[in-house]
Amino acid sequence: MLYAHPDPVKIIEPKDNSKKEQIKSRIWFFLNRADKMILAYINELGEPVQSMMLYTIDDDMNFYFGTLKRFPKYEFLVNNPPLSILVQEPNANPKIAVSVKAAIVEEIDGEQLKERLRWFSEKNSCKYYIKDQDDFIMFKAKALSARLIDGNSEKIIRYDLNILD
Repeated sequence: MLYAHPDPVKIIEPKDNSKKEQIKSRIWFFLNRADKMILAYINELGEPVQSMMLYTIDDDMNFYFGTLKRFPKYEFLVNNPPLSILVQEPNANPKIAVSVKAAIVEEIDGEQLKERLRWFSEKNSCKYYIKDQDDFIMFKAKALSARLIDGNSEKIIRYDLNILD
């Protein structure tokens, strides 16, 4: 049965550059404050998979996160770079959430991994249980588009933003 009700969501796709930059800055600030994300992808069986990951971002809104090469997700992420990322406020009734479409653009290992881990630890203070394993690897994923869901008013406002513009 379908229920008729007023649309509780106001959708905004900013057209002018100053509004786009304002929304992009708001998204970056929110993502930069958070430390955990839900990474979603489709596995080799065509099934949806979600994984909570520690992450951080750089000034260009590239995401950095790690895994172990022995984990099934590693091989799949290497061969299937598109991902979906969700970050929300860490309470039971989030008022703000950001959903990002991204693509893995780089695998980080060796000396670059040590340098990137130092930077990562400065930005994300969570205990990183797997970082000292021999097969630890980091990925860099480029944000392609983002959706900011703001529930701070009586009506939910959704901002859709193409990051590449």
